[in-house]
Amino acid sequence: MSDAEDFLEPPSMAINPQTDGIEGHSDEDFDLAIRILKQFEPKDQSQLFEMASKYGTWGGMALTATFVFWWLLVQGSDDDMSVGISLFFKINFSQVALVVLILSALSTILADASRVRGSFMLSPVSGGMFILCMLYIAEPLAASVIFDKYDASVGLWRSIRLGILWSGARVGSVLFGLSVKLGWVKKFCEQWGYEMNSLATSEVSSDSNS
Repeated sequence: MSDAEDFLEPPSMAINPQTDGIEGHSDEDFDLAIRILKQFEPKDQSQLFEMASKYGTWGGMALTATFVFWWLLVQGSDDDMSVGISLFFKINFSQVALVVLILSALSTILADASRVRGSFMLSPVSGGMFILCMLYIAEPLAASVIFDKYDASVGLWRSIRLGILWSGARVGSVLFGLSVKLGWVKKFCEQWGYEMNSLATSEVSSDSNS
């Protein structure tokens, strides 16, 4: 057994002698569970659940706070939405802010999914969303300072708010993604009857095998 597999103790009855693997799930799922466990290093299922719950709570709080920020300081502000229509898709500032929030969350989720699954198909889409967000964030400041379309203070305040929305959505999505990954590992272990060994036991086992 490899050092990585020491994180999980498979049920003996599930071993398939022909494939030298566990019946019922793919090697890719098993490898994914191992990678996630090595990233977070929970000591047992109880700590795994606590970490998933903690990250989920923080992620939900961050995303909710970001949406409330958009609602109060963008949608509910006294900005003249007819001023500063974006060059990209001709949408107003409130719509730009909502698009930045959504694109930031989607870009983060796609980038994480691409990294975890080892698939490069989603990376270009995530990168394109990231670039579009940066263009939207910089546009108000550039339009006011460089092209003098409206007051510089207005452009600066708009860019700051867009940057806050992007950051909040990104942080919230990262935390929520961590919770989803840990929750998936917990479900995987329960579904296939795995018991997690403590890291101390894994380290001892690794040292004794070396």
